[in-house]
Order: sequence, then structure tokens, then C-alpha cells
Amino acid sequence: MAFLFALPFSGRTAGAAEGATRGYGPETGDWEVTLGGAGNLNEDSRSDSYGIAGSVGRYLDDHWLVGVRQSGTYSGSRGKFDRSSTRLLGSTRLFADWVLDWNRFRPSLGIALGATYGRGIPESFAIGPALNLRFYVDRKTFAFLGVEYDFLTSETDRWQDFIDNGNLISALGVGVNF
Repeated sequence: MAFLFALPFSGRTAGAAEGATRGYGPETGDWEVTLGGAGNLNEDSRSDSYGIAGSVGRYLDDHWLVGVRQSGTYSGSRGKFDRSSTRLLGSTRLFADWVLDWNRFRPSLGIALGATYGRGIPESFAIGPALNLRFYVDRKTFAFLGVEYDFLTSETDRWQDFIDNGNLISALGVGVNF
């Protein structure tokens, strides 16, 4: 009789304990979507740049996240607001990130590969490292800061110019796993 009385409570306790140890962040197979503000800084850095950024990715396991990032920014030379001094920059990159699990804090290091394009800039192939910091405010919701440096190939074929000519992309926003 005691066994029948304890059976419903043992199932509830095991489920609660499992949920309590689960913690924060994604599980294998979860999707991740982010949205935030973006900024670009290139080698001439004589212009302010701001815009939006977003990403969609999927966790292959507890540490590997793969997906696509998109950013769009507007820049104008400081003190000038005419059409000739404005640039619209878009960047689409495939990425693979190695995500560390430090409970609520989830830093990641990865690589991005894609293209930059827009008005007032040459179209180019881009590849570079990425660093992202996620802080989970809820079990599946987080705030993030991301920084990526894209080496651009359209400027020249010389190796040194490939290293020197690049684009720093930063983003700050929110994300969710589901």
C-alpha cells in the first residue's frame, strides 16, 4: 500500500529534480534566433556606422552552433549628410561557433564566411574570427554581445593587404533558444 501512495510523488520529484539540474541554455537540436543593434568599423574609420543585426542557428550538440548571420548598416561621413557621402553596407555570413557552457554565461569562439555588399563599397568575400558572449536572463532567453572581424578580398590579391583590409562588425541584442 505504501508503494502505491509513493508512486505519484516519486515521478513528480524526479521531474522537478531533472528540471532543476537542467540549468540555462540550449539543448542539442535547439534553434537560436538573435536580433540587435549593429555597428561597423573599417580601416579608414572616418565614418559612423549603425544598423541592425540578426542570426538564425541550430545547435548540433551541446557546444557546436552553426547558422547564418545578417547585418545591415548605414554610414555617413562625419558632418556630411548628402547622398554622395552615405554608404549602405550589408553582410551575410555562414558561421560555426564553439560555445562554452558556464551556466548562465556562454562565451563562444567561431569563424564566419560570407560576403559584404552595398552602395558605396566594393562587393567582397569575407572570412574571419568571431567572439560572442551570451548571458542567460531566463532558461532560454539571453542578452548577447558579438564581435567579428572580416578579412575582405576585393581590395587586392596581395596577402598583406588581405590582412590589413577588413571590417569589424559588432552587435548587441537579445536572443532566444527554442
